[in-house]
Amino acid sequence: SFKSQDEILNNQVVKNVRVLGRMNMSLDFSIPPGWLHSIPELIRLCPDTRFILEHCGNVDPKAFFKSEALLGKPDHDREQWIADMKAIASERNVACGISGVVTRSPGYPLTVNNLAPAINHCLDIFGPDRVMFASDWPWCLKSMELRSWVNILKKVVVNRSYQDQKKLFHDNALKFYNI
Repeated sequence: SFKSQDEILNNQVVKNVRVLGRMNMSLDFSIPPGWLHSIPELIRLCPDTRFILEHCGNVDPKAFFKSEALLGKPDHDREQWIADMKAIASERNVACGISGVVTRSPGYPLTVNNLAPAINHCLDIFGPDRVMFASDWPWCLKSMELRSWVNILKKVVVNRSYQDQKKLFHDNALKFYNI
């Protein structure tokens, strides 16, 4: 685990991440939204390593609410998060784990309407071939049962094609993790 974003591009870190690629392994990472801008360079330096950005880039769903009046400000800037996510997604060897939004959403109802905007941004930015469901178990249990999280995500993607849903919930994980 990194203590600062400066450590992400440390020479030893880059060497170790490259070794993962040579071993046909991936690096799953979860970092604060304010650090996302540091990741594209690491990904470029390690082109043979597969990366999985976990927890929807630790998005704060409040960043996509229409009104902050009752819930307070999100912990990151919405436009900066979108720009950073697009920069990460522009690299061919990275996918996004669709998880974490229920864990990052205390203090307001965990509903499809509240969570869908942030989730849909991830799905649209990375595209149907580079997103995969992740449970965030057992941490999601602090907010809701795993079944409830799965049902919310199913409702978020209900209007997407069956093929894209199959990729999200099954196919992409098989492909990306070489299962």
